[in-house]
Amino acid sequence: MSKTSGEGRFELASGPASLQEAVDRWGPDLNLWPDLMLVRRAREALLADRNFRGHRDRAVAEAARLSRAATSLDKRIAAPSSGSPASCSRRRDRRSFTGVAGSRRSPP
Repeated sequence: MSKTSGEGRFELASGPASLQEAVDRWGPDLNLWPDLMLVRRAREALLADRNFRGHRDRAVAEAARLSRAATSLDKRIAAPSSGSPASCSRRRDRRSFTGVAGSRRSPP
């Protein structure tokens, strides 16, 4: 397995040292893991190892929380609000520059 470093070079990288590291690297969905032998070990460990099962369950819950937060943020961005850039430009157009200039204090 290889990975790219920040400068575009390829460095040899060994696979995850543990199944927990594999969950952290590739996520809790075993179907998305690139290493089939590691997937087999992980599926066996889900049934036999309570620590691994707990780690993966926490990763699943975290992924669900992040997904809900992303959906909520997307809805907030898409919804028109009073602070949106379009409404700010409309307010700016309604202002009179003479009113703003007249409100300044004149120098003593």
